[in-house]
Amino acid sequence: MVDQVIRVLETSTGTAVVETDAGTGYLKALGNPEGPHALVCELIGTRLAAFLGLQTLDWALVNLPQGKAINYSNGTHSKAGTAFVTRDESASEESSRPWDGTEADLECLENPSDLAGLVVLDTWTRNCDRFSESGFAGEARRNLRNVLLSPVGTAPGMLRLLAIDHTHCFTCGREITPRIANLASVRDSKLYGLFPEFSRYVSREAVKRPLERAQTLSREAASRITAVPADWGLGAEAREALGTFLLDRAIYLGENLVGSLAARLDWR
Repeated sequence: MVDQVIRVLETSTGTAVVETDAGTGYLKALGNPEGPHALVCELIGTRLAAFLGLQTLDWALVNLPQGKAINYSNGTHSKAGTAFVTRDESASEESSRPWDGTEADLECLENPSDLAGLVVLDTWTRNCDRFSESGFAGEARRNLRNVLLSPVGTAPGMLRLLAIDHTHCFTCGREITPRIANLASVRDSKLYGLFPEFSRYVSREAVKRPLERAQTLSREAASRITAVPADWGLGAEAREALGTFLLDRAIYLGENLVGSLAARLDWR
């Protein structure tokens, strides 16, 4: 339950810092500037990250009542209904923080192989909002805020990578429709999430496990993963098409991703 809205962050979805009956968290609500399908992508992307074995923040679905409305910087406000919330880890002595963009920061990771897993996840879901070489106006999208490093539960001086922020999966912020399952989407050959600094960690061996895991996705598992709250407005046809996209794209990546990475990273 949401007890109090503390403040609103300057993010595309107007993420709010809230106090809940389980502690402080970061909440994305209906009525946010990116629309309800941003929540759909966030939930499904988080589930897929866990499916691949990546570490994520603790999360929950909560009801945001009208009396706890979030006021966004564009003059609009949240709507009552189901919201997505993640636990705030900053209660520890050292807070989670975004990657600083250096290779030195990556050398402190306890789970460096998850960098390859993040590339598999982002390419599977066509996530344009972490790293994409063909972003807005043809410029590369380089979003360090979406690479979260946490000291919680690690050895002194070490960090762990957490897979977060999936609001621009699948359609890069647009509404999810049955067209998501078309061949152009399934066979998108671009690589996503591959920051140049990740290259030394994205080896054949590191990619193998998450890529093989993606190909084990069953129709039944896809149906569970794409199940979202009704008030988020994902229609039955769009949901079915999204499941088909995930299954077909996993097959496509199984046949093509290693070759694409080998060419880009000059694997021998």
